[in-house]
Amino acid sequence: MSAGAACEPGRVVRVALVDDHAVLRDGLRALFAAAQDLQVVGEAGSLAEARARLASWGADVITLDLALGDGDGLDLLTGLHAPPPAIVVLTMVDAPATVDRALRAGVRGWVQKGRSSERLLAAVRAVARGEVWLDEAVAPLVLRGYLGQGASPVDCLTSREREIVALVAAGLTSDDIGRRLGVAAKTVQNHRSRVLEKLGLRTTAALVRWAMEQGIA
Repeated sequence: MSAGAACEPGRVVRVALVDDHAVLRDGLRALFAAAQDLQVVGEAGSLAEARARLASWGADVITLDLALGDGDGLDLLTGLHAPPPAIVVLTMVDAPATVDRALRAGVRGWVQKGRSSERLLAAVRAVARGEVWLDEAVAPLVLRGYLGQGASPVDCLTSREREIVALVAAGLTSDDIGRRLGVAAKTVQNHRSRVLEKLGLRTTAALVRWAMEQGIA
C-alpha cells in the first residue's frame, strides 16, 4: 500500500515500531491501538531484528529510534523495499549533523522523544500522506541549512576532534592515535565519546561512514 493510498478515507495506516526500549514500544503500541486509522503491524528491538522482519511487515510508516543497541537506526534505510515505507525518527537527539544526515538518507518525519502523543500521531499521519513533518526543535536547523545560514556538520567539532575522527577513519586505534598525537589513549577515548555524542552516533563504523560522507576521512 502506498503512503497516499494509506490515507484515503477508510484506509488504515500500517505502522511498525523500531526501538530498543520495550517499555516505549508498549506505550506506542497502546497509543496507535487507540487510533482507529492506525494499526501496528510489527515491531523490533534491534537493527538486526528490524532487518529480518522488515519485508514481512508491509508497513506504510516506521517509527525509528536512531540509537539502537546493535547499531545506527539509519542503517535500516539501506534495506527498505520499493516503494519504501515513510520513516518517522523518534529520538532524543537534535544534533544538526544527525538531522542533516537523516534527511539526506530519506527520513520524512522527526519527533523528539518527550513530545505529546498528539505530535507523534500528527507526524505519522502526515508522512503517510506523503508530507514532511519536522519537530519544532529541528525545523529551524533545517531552514538555516536550506538558506545557507547554517554551519557545516563538521563545524560542530573542534580541530582536535576532527583530527581524531580522520585518524579513526584511517583505521587507527585509540592507542595508535594517542602515540601519534602525544596524548594518553584515555584522552583520545574521551574525544571520541564527545564526537559520537555531538553527532548522535553510536558506533565507530557509523563514525567512519560519517567521516567519509563529510570528506574528512
